[in-house]
Amino acid sequence: MAMEGRFFGVMICNVPFLATDVCMAPMARFSDGYADMVVIHAELPFAQLVKALLALEEGSHVRMPGVDYVKVSAVRIDPTPPFAADEVYAMDGELVPLAPLEVKVLPSQLTTVVSPQLTSSGAPVPLPKDAASTKGL
Repeated sequence: MAMEGRFFGVMICNVPFLATDVCMAPMARFSDGYADMVVIHAELPFAQLVKALLALEEGSHVRMPGVDYVKVSAVRIDPTPPFAADEVYAMDGELVPLAPLEVKVLPSQLTTVVSPQLTSSGAPVPLPKDAASTKGL
C-alpha cells in the first residue's frame, strides 16, 4: 500500500493512548504484531481538522473523512524534498531530522521485566508508609 500527498500528521503507534486524553490508535494492541498508522491528510478543511482533533479523546477521529487508519508490519516514509533544514519528525518526544524513515515491527523481540510491586492486573501495590520515603535519593 502506498500513500502520496501532504499530511497534517502520520502517527505510528503500538498502544491506543498517547496520553490519558489522547486515544490516537483505538484498535492498537501492544502484542498483536502490528503497528497502527493514523494518517491525517493536509487537505482536510480546517473545521474538519478541528473536529478530528477534538475527537482524539475518545478515538472516534479514525472514522472521519480525511483520516486513514491502517494496521502495518512495516512503514517507509519518504519526505519529498525540498524541505527546510529545521523540519523534523517527533518520535516519542525526540526531534529527529527529516529524512527517509523506515519502521518495522519486530514481534517478540522485547523482554519485559515486571516489578513485584505490581498486581497481576498491573495496578501498583500500595507501599507501606515508611517505604515511600525518599531518604537517600
